Amino acid sequence: MNPENVRSGAGRLLSGELLFFRADRTGYLQEALKGALKGRGVSLETAQVATEPGEVLQKLEGMLKKGNLVLVVSGEQGGIPQGAEPVFQALEIPLDPEKEIRWIHWVSREESRGCLLESQRQGICFLPDVPEKALGLLEEMLPVLEGKFSLLPKPEEPPLVDFSLQRQEICRRVGDPV
Repeated sequence: MNPENVRSGAGRLLSGELLFFRADRTGYLQEALKGALKGRGVSLETAQVATEPGEVLQKLEGMLKKGNLVLVVSGEQGGIPQGAEPVFQALEIPLDPEKEIRWIHWVSREESRGCLLESQRQGICFLPDVPEKALGLLEEMLPVLEGKFSLLPKPEEPPLVDFSLQRQEICRRVGDPV
């Protein structure tokens, strides 16, 4: 890991990459995933597109040389992201969510599955290209990523402001009826 990627204090600044494979809504997904990881110490540096299974492996190899985390976002087949298939085949691992393998973490939500494939210092998250599903599955993976990479804790949501009370106070001060 690059020393400049380590942040002092509560967590590390984790360098991440984004790879789209046969995916739709790529621009929206890129911004949504960046937003979901914002404040957690993860910076999605670049996004690339692969159109063939062999290209997924080639680009993934290059991305893992630069960063610690890659999010592979792809269309689904049978509820499983298609981007996982070429990687699992290359590693000679069965693409079976029911088979328990210590360094593969499957997560499920709304008939979709995603998985986190991890090595000692890196992780690959496979997510579907449906924004709501991808964000939900990523949320399920974050506890594992937090433990693995010492990510920052989830930022607290700011309290909702009741603007009607503020409006009433302003109107009272300037003498306008509410």
